[in-house]
Amino acid sequence: MIVAVDEAAISNAILPGTKTTPLIITDPSVTLPTAIASIKGPQEPACKNNGTFVITGPNSFICKCPENTFGADCSVILTCEVGSCGSNASCTIFNNKKFCTCLPGYTGNPDVACNIRTKTACVSGDPHYTTFDGAVFDYMGTCPYYLMKPCHSDSFSVIATNALLPNNPSVSTLKEFTLKTQGHEFKVDFNLQLIVDGINTNYPYYWPSKVNPKIIATKPANIVYIHDNFAGTVFTYYQHFLCAEIPVFPSSFFGNDTMCGLWGNGNDICTDDIQAQNGVNFSVPSSCIVHTNLSATYLMDTWVTNNVVDSCTPGGSLLTNTICVSLSKFSP
Repeated sequence: MIVAVDEAAISNAILPGTKTTPLIITDPSVTLPTAIASIKGPQEPACKNNGTFVITGPNSFICKCPENTFGADCSVILTCEVGSCGSNASCTIFNNKKFCTCLPGYTGNPDVACNIRTKTACVSGDPHYTTFDGAVFDYMGTCPYYLMKPCHSDSFSVIATNALLPNNPSVSTLKEFTLKTQGHEFKVDFNLQLIVDGINTNYPYYWPSKVNPKIIATKPANIVYIHDNFAGTVFTYYQHFLCAEIPVFPSSFFGNDTMCGLWGNGNDICTDDIQAQNGVNFSVPSSCIVHTNLSATYLMDTWVTNNVVDSCTPGGSLLTNTICVSLSKFSP
């Protein structure tokens, strides 16, 4: 049983914002004067660390704590210290709680560890393309073309070349690719041979040295992996298949007008991924699926680096010929 007490009487005996024992009288045999008389010693603040004392009833109160404290009496001070959050995460104090957040460009559980957020683009099959933002289309041209490069620089690029299938001259597959970075060329051909600056090289390969490699090329079984430690990219290649994994951070790989080529710009929007070198865009549907489209193919052809090498055929010309052959089958 709790005996109701006179708030004014308690206020006269106990300073506001302080606490002592007892404030709440549960024994009906104890009178208010007796309770007040039992208060001994100096009164200590009811709310610590600059907490605000708030009376909620005739015989109760709460503490309104500053943002960097918590507890019934605000006695616990919240601080961000080394190790408060997982790796690659920042700590903030807000609303009486400690929050961990992954740094920009990272993802994961911030209380445990955040990893670099990455995006992946691929070429596969005969050949089908998936951009960093998920647009899907086909391109059959056999001239070398940019899969990716900075829009306003030649410091980094990935150039791929397709080859027509012997039994189907209207369909091509990925034949080889070349990574150009830091003033050097790292090419992998159809037979998975690594060629560095025009010289055949064995796996594993480390450039410029094994002690401090910026490029690492390995070939476990029939798959080639090239790690560009300088740019933070990873390439996975085997016959008819190539994928690139890039970090979202730094911004040189992410955002509008940063990366160009058939793999798009990597801005989390698939509808603007098919773009010509002059900036003209093909309107990719919201489903991100294009497959084979002549107008889109002509825009992709603008990323061809050499349209005469090895008697190659741009994608638009190849697709036009395929359409004409198909239509001729139905002509009278």
